[in-house]
Amino acid sequence: GYFFGKQLQNNSAPFRLFQKYFRRLSVVFIIWNVIYAAISDPVILAKGFLNEGVYGGVAKPIAREFLANLNWIKEHLFQFLFGGVSSAHHMWFLPAYMIGLFILTLVISMRREKYLIAFSVLLLVFGLLARSYADAPFGISGFPFNTRNGPFFSTFFISMGWWFSRRGNVIY
Repeated sequence: GYFFGKQLQNNSAPFRLFQKYFRRLSVVFIIWNVIYAAISDPVILAKGFLNEGVYGGVAKPIAREFLANLNWIKEHLFQFLFGGVSSAHHMWFLPAYMIGLFILTLVISMRREKYLIAFSVLLLVFGLLARSYADAPFGISGFPFNTRNGPFFSTFFISMGWWFSRRGNVIY
């Protein structure tokens, strides 16, 4: 959010700048998901290689793993868009970052910046109550998706970066 905000101060158009970020992040997300779809579990690949033998090569287990992950994507498209293939669950931050930047861009283009921090805090609190504190007496349970990912956590931190970028070089 900080560098996005700094670029906006140079009279960049918000949606054009978002598209630039989105393209770059999407390329990284897609490339790494293809890699993880093909070689998601090295142990399975090693067993497959040993079972196929020297003549079967490594291509068959990789192809099997890749096709299994493609089927998973078909069945879990929403989960894939929020976090990548099942074996790349640590890639959740890329789609979360894209979603958070989109929300920031939307709010800025609607000229509702004064509500951004409050809105992002509400998303963060909801994300915490529906995931980390779901089992607590004040928690919210029963959501079919992970509220730790996507807009719930990223929007707050991206908004804070944007807010700091607007404050200048003030040191307290």
